[in-house]
Amino acid sequence: MARQPLKTYLCLFAQQHPEFRLPELLSLASVTKSEVKFDELSYSKTNPLLLVHFPSEESACRIAARSLLIRSLFELWGSGRNHDELEASVNKLPSEFTDRYRRSDYTFKVVVRGFSRKCSAEKQLQLYERLSYLPLAGKVNLSNPDYEFHLLEDYGDNPNEAPMEPHRVFVGRLISHGQRHLIQKYAVKNRHFIGNTSMDAQLSLIMANMAQVKEGSLVFDPFVGTGSLLVAGAHFGGFGMGADIDYPLIHGRGICITVQYISAHFMRIKNHVQHQLMGRARNRYNIHLEKSRIQMTRQARQ
Repeated sequence: MARQPLKTYLCLFAQQHPEFRLPELLSLASVTKSEVKFDELSYSKTNPLLLVHFPSEESACRIAARSLLIRSLFELWGSGRNHDELEASVNKLPSEFTDRYRRSDYTFKVVVRGFSRKCSAEKQLQLYERLSYLPLAGKVNLSNPDYEFHLLEDYGDNPNEAPMEPHRVFVGRLISHGQRHLIQKYAVKNRHFIGNTSMDAQLSLIMANMAQVKEGSLVFDPFVGTGSLLVAGAHFGGFGMGADIDYPLIHGRGICITVQYISAHFMRIKNHVQHQLMGRARNRYNIHLEKSRIQMTRQARQ
């Protein structure tokens, strides 16, 4: 069977934890069994853009469906050092690539973005008009389009010394967003059970990705604390276990007045119940928590 040729995509990373971007990308490629290639020499921790190569859009979306450090992935339509080169690049696209966009049975929107320099409203309007060379025959829909196209201008790595003209320009079709919304969903401040050493939600999820946690994985944390890593592992289908040397924490003491006398075992799974992460573990491993084991009062604890 012939090997499927790789297609080029533009990856827009988040501007947080840049040292983990490529390790997370490679880990997710492994756990999703997706081939990925990129030029590591062209990568910069201070720049959020990177050209990556996948065999298909589906494999690219599988990675984005788990990534915390990818903001968006784009099917690359063209690139250049300036807008003239960008237009020439887009005009070289083969007809089989653009034919479906020359029909009028779809809606689309165009977004202009600049990195290290903001685009004024006046310049955005000029760029919108300049993009008339894009082979788009559909109707504009800014609220709920079928396709979304982005023009991205890269002004370098230093926003304090950004030039007047971009170093690179790209245009592409948005194919997927990353999972940045999980940071707020699992934010430590919103949990029922937290402590002084509760791991940041974003880092916990990145660690779970780099550990390649998947459905049925066993996640063991020898310093479990309030179980932040177990929550992240459970989100990706892992079964969590943990241990800790902190006696008061393990026994649920000194957490807060309202829950001080609830057993630590119950409080720790409370985070999982809160985020609807308990069902998978019980269904897969047939684990049940007996009500008699949850000590809810001071008298029971004594």
